[in-house]
Amino acid sequence: MISRLKQSISKLATAPYCQKSSIPSKYFFSAGNTNLFSSLASTSAAKEFSLKTPTGHIAGKVWNEEAPVAVLCLHGLLDNAGSFDRLVPLLPDHLCCVAIDLPGHGWSSHNPPGTSRPVLHYVIPVGRVIRHFGWKQVIMIGHSMGGVIGMFYAGTKPAAVHSLITIDLVKPIHCHPNDMPQSTAKSLDNLFLNEHQLLHTKRPSYTYDDLLEHALEGHNGNLDKTQIKVLMQRGAEKLPDGRYSFTHSLNEKLPRIVSLSLEQVLAFTACLHCRMMIFKAKDGPIYEDQKYVDAAIEVYRQASTEFEYHSIPGDHHVHLSRPETLMPYIARFLSLDAVPCNNIGDNGGSLVTKGLLNTNELCSHL
Repeated sequence: MISRLKQSISKLATAPYCQKSSIPSKYFFSAGNTNLFSSLASTSAAKEFSLKTPTGHIAGKVWNEEAPVAVLCLHGLLDNAGSFDRLVPLLPDHLCCVAIDLPGHGWSSHNPPGTSRPVLHYVIPVGRVIRHFGWKQVIMIGHSMGGVIGMFYAGTKPAAVHSLITIDLVKPIHCHPNDMPQSTAKSLDNLFLNEHQLLHTKRPSYTYDDLLEHALEGHNGNLDKTQIKVLMQRGAEKLPDGRYSFTHSLNEKLPRIVSLSLEQVLAFTACLHCRMMIFKAKDGPIYEDQKYVDAAIEVYRQASTEFEYHSIPGDHHVHLSRPETLMPYIARFLSLDAVPCNNIGDNGGSLVTKGLLNTNELCSHL
């Protein structure tokens, strides 16, 4: 496997954003340097953190905090930061990967019961994390809904995003304006039903084995039990009576009250002036007619500074079930000669390390 990876990654050139002399030599690789590849298949311990926000806290984990290039990892709907546990340890050592639990997921705070917020709203906690760590430009990897959030953030703050990688997400789903009233009515009814259930019934609980079975069914059989257990490390909690419950908020299962039209979606994507790489899993779900997907891809090709699209074998959670499939592409796309060393502060120290020392400060930056 290692020999194949060597062939798939080009020889390192001088990084345009960093002084080579300021970066430890272990982060550089060439055809004759195998130190990097010896660590690619190794496991890497992650450090947990929790950032205070005006609405609660954002939990997350970080690998390789002192590495020069920081990457923000955003998971999909009803998943959590553990979604990247099998991919990140395979990535090159010059990458510091920060994965967060989005609000309502994993170990992060829940939104109030009976609330349904549009996906676009998630740019707020993402912006808080970026500001907290002080990254002048951010590099993001987003799976599914995390890819949507990454696109919306990059469309909102084009100058702040250098590179964006999405996994099994080509474009945000849109809603035709004529369908919005009916869609909103359905979402409203579901919201009130959910609110009543939260206030008047106990949260569902299971034996651990039953919880795993429910999780397997929820992922449509795309993950095996070992992979589900990776997600359940932060996706489940043990209750005082010995049973288990999912940690995600039931609000997150509600249909979104507010949807965007195709014109609105394309307006955001037209502002994606960053490097882009899109992975589409061959066995992943198809959400929309291909003509809309093709239209979005054409927008990306025109708007982005660099664009790659890869159709790869695997299912929707390919980064968890077959991470070795993605790794060579990501390692090349995020090589030191292609991305800024955004984790090096003015004093030469790690911005992530500095941010982890200040987690008790309110992450608002108002």
